[in-house]
Amino acid sequence: MEKEQKALLISIPAAVGVTVLLLIFLGFSSFIYAIFTGAVIAVLPYIYVKYSREKRLRLMEEKFPEFLRNLADAKRSGMTLSQAIANNANIDYGPLTDEIKLMSNQLSWGIPFPDVIKMFMKRVSGSKELQRNLAIIFESYYAGGDISDTMDAISQSTNVLREVEKERIATMNEQVTVMYIVHFVFIVILIALYKVLIPLITMQASSGGFLGVGGAPPQMSYFKMLFFITLVIQAVCNGVITGEIREGKLIASLKHIGLMLGSALLLYFIFIFPKMFELTVDIPVTRVAAGSNIEISGRLVLEGKPVDRGDITINAFNTTTKLLTNKDGEFKTIIIATNVRGNYTIVVEASYGEDYTKKALGVEIL
Repeated sequence: MEKEQKALLISIPAAVGVTVLLLIFLGFSSFIYAIFTGAVIAVLPYIYVKYSREKRLRLMEEKFPEFLRNLADAKRSGMTLSQAIANNANIDYGPLTDEIKLMSNQLSWGIPFPDVIKMFMKRVSGSKELQRNLAIIFESYYAGGDISDTMDAISQSTNVLREVEKERIATMNEQVTVMYIVHFVFIVILIALYKVLIPLITMQASSGGFLGVGGAPPQMSYFKMLFFITLVIQAVCNGVITGEIREGKLIASLKHIGLMLGSALLLYFIFIFPKMFELTVDIPVTRVAAGSNIEISGRLVLEGKPVDRGDITINAFNTTTKLLTNKDGEFKTIIIATNVRGNYTIVVEASYGEDYTKKALGVEIL
């Protein structure tokens, strides 16, 4: 059984279990988050195994021309193919070294060289480059002649193609940079929409209908879910395009998808996911005479909606005043200033259920 299949056999049941637990403890309102978490758990081990295999093949492709060159030199020095491969098995070629040692062992067991090449081709079936080069060596062995020249030609042509590919990647790096800039600009725009525009729309809806045409005001949870789905789709699509642009392989996109999706979700859970529990406090005059009245008013909003009967605590001049907000989330009271001149801080605390916030304002007593 392939490693990818084993990973799926383990990850899929785990993903289903985690999804069910999240739905039980967080409620059906977190359906999208639960499904997304389950999907990530289901595919992440598979992606890791797939990407690790692709990375191993890529390292083998980089070392294969050097191996062929050394093999050709050893063959010209008078060694047989078996001796040349055994001699090169002691050289560090990264992941390719294990394959060379296996080939050397197979030849020492009496397995013919063509069969060894066929088995090697099966083990590296995910690499078109290695498949092509090994097929040329296989045909050259049967065609006769000096196989050392064939190995040298493959090594040189592969190095030339690799240099061309490096130049292409260097050229495409500018486009990759542009894609990352677009990605982060998109995230900043969504955060700005959520922090500035969405509360204004919600306030308008609660006062005179949504966009002036009536109807129930939209819930902030709707916008949160909408932005979450938008960020995920944008990060995945941008990652796929970036990987294709830079390396021309879909599997290479996984790295970019991981970076873009990870950064998008991090910023989402920092700036958008937390509850928007906002307290505004207004003191018309910040410089008042000693012993005079100070009017304090404000508004308490949770997720864009006014908080009815929210607890307000005002701490000023060593006294505490408690009151509740009205149905519009507003509160107003008057406190008496101290008779001692100086600069003071008035602290207004607001709480509603498990949510809490506070504001501090400075006043000067004359």
